[in-house]
Amino acid sequence: MISSFPSILFNFSLKMIISLLGCFCFLGDLSAQTTFSDSIQQEFVLASSGSKIEYFYQKPAGNGPFPVVFVIHGHQPDGNNRGGREIVDLGYLNLLAEEGIFGVAISVPGYGQSEGQRDYCGPNSQQAVLSVIQHFKSLPFIDSLHMGLYGFSRGAILGSLVSCQCADLFLQILEGGWYDFTVDRGLPSYLKELTENILRETGGTPEALKERSALFQADKIHAKTLFIYGEYDDKKGLSSARQLHERLIARNLESYLTVFPNEFHFVERQKWATILPFLRAHFFNLYGIGINISMSIPVVQISKIHSESPAERSQKLRVGDAILSISPHNTEKEIPVVGMRFKPILSLLLGEKGSFLRMHVQHFDGTFDDVVVQRNWPGPENFSLPSTH
Repeated sequence: MISSFPSILFNFSLKMIISLLGCFCFLGDLSAQTTFSDSIQQEFVLASSGSKIEYFYQKPAGNGPFPVVFVIHGHQPDGNNRGGREIVDLGYLNLLAEEGIFGVAISVPGYGQSEGQRDYCGPNSQQAVLSVIQHFKSLPFIDSLHMGLYGFSRGAILGSLVSCQCADLFLQILEGGWYDFTVDRGLPSYLKELTENILRETGGTPEALKERSALFQADKIHAKTLFIYGEYDDKKGLSSARQLHERLIARNLESYLTVFPNEFHFVERQKWATILPFLRAHFFNLYGIGINISMSIPVVQISKIHSESPAERSQKLRVGDAILSISPHNTEKEIPVVGMRFKPILSLLLGEKGSFLRMHVQHFDGTFDDVVVQRNWPGPENFSLPSTH
């Protein structure tokens, strides 16, 4: 899979679904049509509790129907309480739109301009997310069979609980979450405030803590799941993720656990090298050949060949090779790509699993080669990277 490239590394394909319980969409006096920027819109819905819930969205070019991903932020301190605006500022909605995906960033109750009290992923937070998703599910330009969820930290905890209520959820990505509040995870002393927040917002009763633990509701999850962690995540959620991952596997569900070495609670850019192939493979049936490419105007060069990939097995491709032309279906039609922009080249390299492409390359030593490779990257093993701890 082509998964690493300079400034474009953050472009990613997401196509996910959640179809959830009822809500009432409010488009009256709550700035429902407020333009946040030239392309980002800010709107509100009413949750079943009567609270207004803020969300931001960006529509891709075209008429749809579009796949959609709902992004849930993590905890934010009072001085930085931006809610879903944080996702906007990270550029995720724009990146989704570039991939043809409708992106929605939800402000959880107590964050941003969403009303309601923080309840640490409790019923009010869950209903807020369900309300936004239910609204979008009903829209004609949304592909209601391809919606999904991506949660970070507290947002991952909340996302896992939302998926327990949604048999239609096709896929979820959970980054840095904790899925068993009934046991002490051994947090470092400097995270005392995190423990205090949990006890204050939940009430601290055994029942409330268990209700927020997806591990005990694993039988209700039907989504393909990708867990993401940094090796040195000080929130200590990995052990509970392993248990939840194993329970999903035991039910013959697709579940993958990736731990990035030398990363922390919030995994930086390298996570997209796993997210991208995961999403493209599962939602678009788009596979690559196991190379990373980098733009080196006027050509792209191979910057990495993954172990055990179709590219490596061909024994003809090398790091440094410049791709001069591509026959995306291994036919007589060959498309010159010198001087072509990155995204069109990427679209030529990707294709259905098992299909063949042919590339005309110039090796770094100046020699030329025609290489036929079968698209079959990534395989399931490429999504599961075990921790060293």
